Amino acid sequence: MGNTYEAAARRSRRPLSFEAQNRVCPRFAQECEEALSRSEKRCKTREMQDKSRCAHGKEQELTLSQAALSGVSSHGILIFGMHRSGTSALAGSFQEAGLYLGRTLDTPFEHNPKGLQEPPAVIFMHENLLQENGGAWHAPPPSIVWGQLHKAVRDLFIESRAPHALWGLKEPRMLLVAEGWIEALPSWSGVGIFRDPVQVAQSIFLRNGFDHDKCFAIWKAYNSALIALHRKYGVPIVEFSSDSAEMEGRIRKLLVHAGLPADQAMTFFDPAIPRHREEAAELALPQDVARLLAELRDVAW
Repeated sequence: MGNTYEAAARRSRRPLSFEAQNRVCPRFAQECEEALSRSEKRCKTREMQDKSRCAHGKEQELTLSQAALSGVSSHGILIFGMHRSGTSALAGSFQEAGLYLGRTLDTPFEHNPKGLQEPPAVIFMHENLLQENGGAWHAPPPSIVWGQLHKAVRDLFIESRAPHALWGLKEPRMLLVAEGWIEALPSWSGVGIFRDPVQVAQSIFLRNGFDHDKCFAIWKAYNSALIALHRKYGVPIVEFSSDSAEMEGRIRKLLVHAGLPADQAMTFFDPAIPRHREEAAELALPQDVARLLAELRDVAW
């Protein structure tokens, strides 16, 4: 099912609407209905599970060892971070350490020579979800309401990962819709990454042509969601660094947290990606963005 409509979307160079997906694959609606039924059962099961609590009484993600002790057979690792912030480097390094990512967009292109490491179906679903809520990746809506079809695509994706004891998902828009994923996952943990807002703003400016004020607003929206996940669930966060030794050390800490081997050589990470560091040096940082950056750096590993 996924291969057919994803291929059609790639040919058209734009995400397919869910109506178009139904035309491409007549079984899509039926499979979504079945996924909805499974989703309802999964949510009921999740409600019955005891919630893990951290020292301050906050709801907390499950670590891999906790998931194993609880008898959960499939554990998802959600990789959080906004566009142009090093999420591809993080996902690629996790895959290099043995994390299953499945079929992703890993073809090199101008703005990301090592590929996005993102599943096409999730990209299309997320962007449609944002559009249905009056926004887009570059204009995050103030609130998110998941439609039944969005939930069905999500649940089909989660179900496709069930045979894998440990799997991962990286897609920057996930930061804006994270609660919808978390409520559906029987076992999960997360890692997060952020990058200097001046560098991100210049990168988006050069790639998309948005003015810098808009770029800073995008950075603030995504990273406000990131620090909220840290505060609510204890998701560990690191800052992207172009210093190889420093960044590799941070990635290794996240690998240990995720229960993955952290002593192997890292060949995926390239400190030259993402780009546009020197060109951004003269941009002035808005005060609200500067405050959020300080908060992120205060809690970062």
